[in-house]
Amino acid sequence: MLSASNPDETIYLTEAVTPLFQVVASMRKQTIGSEYLRDETACGTMNAAGVRHEDVTYLSFPDEAFNVIGTFDVLEHVPNSRQNSSVACGPAAR
Repeated sequence: MLSASNPDETIYLTEAVTPLFQVVASMRKQTIGSEYLRDETACGTMNAAGVRHEDVTYLSFPDEAFNVIGTFDVLEHVPNSRQNSSVACGPAAR
């Protein structure tokens, strides 16, 4: 993912509190990560710990906000995962 992308490209990862996110963010300054939070944090905002909440079935980002999107989640557990994969692709630059 990193070797195939330009260092100036914006990256979104569907994780924010993992060692992988820390490595990517340290290598690419324009990296945004999020978690699916269950603490009543509104989508697109951060909780008290500074973790951004996003729901892969309804991302709050505008279309073409990112050059690279990475998810390492098991999407088969997401309701309507095939239909919702297009939601995740919206924020990706074409």
